[in-house]
Amino acid sequence: MTYTIEFLNDLPIYSLRTIGQLIGVRVPTKLKKAELIQEIIKVQEGAVEPFFTNRGRPKKASIENLSEEALEKRLLLEQEKQKTEEQERERKLEKQRLEKIEEKIDLVLKDLKLLLLSLYRSVK
Repeated sequence: MTYTIEFLNDLPIYSLRTIGQLIGVRVPTKLKKAELIQEIIKVQEGAVEPFFTNRGRPKKASIENLSEEALEKRLLLEQEKQKTEEQERERKLEKQRLEKIEEKIDLVLKDLKLLLLSLYRSVK
């Protein structure tokens, strides 16, 4: 988005500082409103090189503000999360299948015990 001086003049200083940080104004929090507007215009026109730093707390980034590398990383993490969730679902289903098989085995064993007991009694 291209910002005009008129548009920027109507914004509060907090919004201007946020815009300044996003487009690469050096230390936008220390500039006065008029100076900040001039710096935003200069960076926008290419008269001043944008300045970005990795210092401080990372910004909460929306998808529009992510770099290509960060976006790829985010997608890989999301895919890994989905894969892990899928594996967890499969593990739960397998556990349920095994529990059903164990129940059937228990029933068969009970029947066999009863059958053996009745055969034992009939022999006596």
